[in-house]
Amino acid sequence: MACMNVCPKDAISVVESVEGFILPAIDEKKCVHCGLCEAVCDFNKDKHVGNDMRRAFSLIHLNKEVLEKSSSGGAFTALSDIILQKEGVVVGATYDREFNVVHSMAITQEERNRMRGSKYVQCNPSMAYREIKQLLGERQVIFVGTPCQCAGLKSYLKNDYDNLIVIDFLCHGVPSNKMFKEHIALISKKHKGSPVDYSFRTKKYGWNGFANVISYAEQFQNSNSSEKKQLCIREDSSWLAQAFLTFFAINLSLRPSCFNCPYRNIHRPSDITIGDFWQIEYLTGKKDKDGVSFVTVNTDKGDALMKDISSAVHLKEYSLEQVQFRFPKDSTKMPKRYDDFWKTYMDCGYPEVVRMHFDNSFKARLRWEVKKLAKKWRII
Repeated sequence: MACMNVCPKDAISVVESVEGFILPAIDEKKCVHCGLCEAVCDFNKDKHVGNDMRRAFSLIHLNKEVLEKSSSGGAFTALSDIILQKEGVVVGATYDREFNVVHSMAITQEERNRMRGSKYVQCNPSMAYREIKQLLGERQVIFVGTPCQCAGLKSYLKNDYDNLIVIDFLCHGVPSNKMFKEHIALISKKHKGSPVDYSFRTKKYGWNGFANVISYAEQFQNSNSSEKKQLCIREDSSWLAQAFLTFFAINLSLRPSCFNCPYRNIHRPSDITIGDFWQIEYLTGKKDKDGVSFVTVNTDKGDALMKDISSAVHLKEYSLEQVQFRFPKDSTKMPKRYDDFWKTYMDCGYPEVVRMHFDNSFKARLRWEVKKLAKKWRII
């Protein structure tokens, strides 16, 4: 969306494709054909400028509460805390009331905490790049987004700002926001609740559990008061609830451009890259149950910020050769049944896609329950 932010006539707006992906749309009546949108688009460039990963770390936040509420080791909280302490602004992804994922601004820890956690959905930056440019005239800013969003921001700004820190993450790809909201509606219909929050990969059941939790608000009254109650439903206990995350993991729900990603490599459009440190047990000899962040420093600014957070986290540096298995490789591969999956979705809707890919027969459900028990008792 760098094109929308740079347009001097505000002729570009955000639309949603029929599949549910965010796209720019041009109002030809407003367009003056200045070419700024094409020039700012990083995907139009023959060469993508990036910073090579210099140093690599494992990171674990020393605050147990922060660690518990983070998807991995709490790297985002530690890094953004430094900016908040300097009265700066944190720009990151949050849900709006309709469960769209959007970039929002935070100047307090409470506002920033809403940005914690993985959100496996395409995020809409809207006019965030333009707002960031205005903020950089007076405050320090930290921006967190996908590699393509970080590249879009830097292409829009043109110049490097000393008071801007850009953080990207190891990105698998972005699923359809429309499909995500239909998934929530399908689960909520089953539980007859009004959803108020959704958490991918909560640690309530362990870091490696990949448990999703959906929270509902329920009104109830007694003789003295009326109050709201949140009910947390662990939704990974059934084949139905796991559908959206499964479609993401096997690449069926990803945006087509994710299969030709120019940023899925060690050349990053960021100062710092963060992610989960999966398979760290190969380096430490033991599995971690609470979560560990993988962090790479890509610039001098990133190196300085890592030094600032050293008292709040446990850091261990590894050589780049040791952590090659965590480096992003080639683009995510498009599955063979990708086109068939989307045709079924467009023709029949999300519930039918789920039914076709998750057989709701007694035999299939029995097999699911047996696998759960086997895993619980460490049989497999």
